[in-house]
Amino acid sequence: MVYDGNMVFDDYHRWFQEQKPGEDVDCGKKYHNSWKSYIYCYDKFYHPTSWTGRNAVRFLKDHHNSNITNPNQPFFLKVSFHRPHSPYDPPSSYYDAVPASAVKPPIVGGSWDKTYSQKQNGCSPENKGPQ
Repeated sequence: MVYDGNMVFDDYHRWFQEQKPGEDVDCGKKYHNSWKSYIYCYDKFYHPTSWTGRNAVRFLKDHHNSNITNPNQPFFLKVSFHRPHSPYDPPSSYYDAVPASAVKPPIVGGSWDKTYSQKQNGCSPENKGPQ
């Protein structure tokens, strides 16, 4: 991982820029610890979770193939996913898999939840982030 004073670049960021030069890896999202969610603006193939999963599986296959002569050699693999937490940005295929009619409206109680209303904060199914 490399920090240049403004941005953190890791293997995923470098890979993404090789695949999509000049594109914004974060789909215009500026705040990474927000409770708001949005739909990932690129194909699922480019999502950090997909990239991490593919690389973990590739490592396991390569490890298996390289240890054919000594298959009992132990090893440890820690796989750290970018998106098990905010920002919540599922690929559109996951969002589209659930029909709107299957989603129950949120439970509203008292006045505290006006702070988090969809209209005030832009949180809604229509807010798919930058296109």
